[in-house]
Amino acid sequence: MNEPSKKVEEVENGTSSLTPQSKQSYEENFPVGSFLISSQLRPHVLAFYALARATDDIADSADLKPDEKIRRLESFEKALLAKKKHGKNSSVVCDMVKSSKTTGVSIEYSLDLIKAFKQDVYKKRYETWSDLIQYCNFSAAPVGRFLIDLHSEDHLNYEYSDALCNALQVLNHLQDLRDDYLALGRVYLPMTWIHECNAEIEDLGAASSSKALRLVINKCLDRCED
Repeated sequence: MNEPSKKVEEVENGTSSLTPQSKQSYEENFPVGSFLISSQLRPHVLAFYALARATDDIADSADLKPDEKIRRLESFEKALLAKKKHGKNSSVVCDMVKSSKTTGVSIEYSLDLIKAFKQDVYKKRYETWSDLIQYCNFSAAPVGRFLIDLHSEDHLNYEYSDALCNALQVLNHLQDLRDDYLALGRVYLPMTWIHECNAEIEDLGAASSSKALRLVINKCLDRCED
């Protein structure tokens, strides 16, 4: 087995910053720790982000085998469910558990994200748009719901927040299509649309989009607009 990268070890040991070096908070499509958020609530947003970043980095690591990724992600799950320190990932887990106890916001949102990251380890293709959105319901929608609950807003807003977060997630996929395919073999495009448009998976590795692939991307953009 390949040795895990220093970055992943730092995240698990809790020695990395709240925004690990793989991606800084200001590089995220979702604003993190925005000045628009109350200074009292900002630490809770950062705690949520830190756990999400740590677990996402494991799923995206090029240095870890799939079984090891699953093992590490499950260790985070167990720690959250136990609501106590658990092994090397104690720092970010404890911060999130403490935040949940302080605010009353459920840790289920963090568990949903981990579920999506575990899916990323093995699932590389999505057959339909509905399949892709179902993934987004775990990888993106929990972010908005967490913020709604943190601000004690009406749960009726979940519907609109889910739509916004899922659209942002798909847009994030679209901007990273080539990188995700080349580095991880993942394709966040509906396979049915790829076939309908006579596109080829291999088109994703090219320096620019083929006309057929552009049609698939346009379909995704139309759905995001909807």
